[in-house]
Amino acid sequence: MKFLSNRSIGNFTSYFFILLSIFSVLLVFAFDVDVNNTSSAIKLPRFEIYNYKYYKISSGGIDIFVNGHSAIENLKGEYELNDFQIVSFSNNIKEDIVKSEFAIYDNSLVYFPSGVYYTKDDSKIWSESAYYNPKNKEIDGYGKFVIKSDNYTIVGENIKYKNDKIYANNIHSLLKDNR
Repeated sequence: MKFLSNRSIGNFTSYFFILLSIFSVLLVFAFDVDVNNTSSAIKLPRFEIYNYKYYKISSGGIDIFVNGHSAIENLKGEYELNDFQIVSFSNNIKEDIVKSEFAIYDNSLVYFPSGVYYTKDDSKIWSESAYYNPKNKEIDGYGKFVIKSDNYTIVGENIKYKNDKIYANNIHSLLKDNR
């Protein structure tokens, strides 16, 4: 008993492989996924560190020392710093100190949205929010500020500290006589 002749088996085999090829091509197009599509990819921070110390060293010695509790790179490529202190040096002599609970650093400016303490010589400055330029050690403060020293207390709004000079609005001061 012959169910299929040699000729019909050959036709059947040819049709099977032709249909299999067509089905395979259709599957390739149906499940074509663009692996380079970054819009659907989940973006994660590149790093997160805890209890860190950072030193910027040049030929003259230590330029900047940062001591902080935690830091993370956000999705914009900026660095979020929590509970930290920045100490700047000039010729290995402590020049100024910047402290804050939270800041965002974008590789050029440090933004303090919730306040900053800045110490230089015997003056201590607090500002409600501010931008700090580590290169030229300038502060642009927004909102209220307070400057305290042994000889004076100054209160005002929108402070700018540039080239060892202070510019501000609505200044009120109390000067002390040390006699």
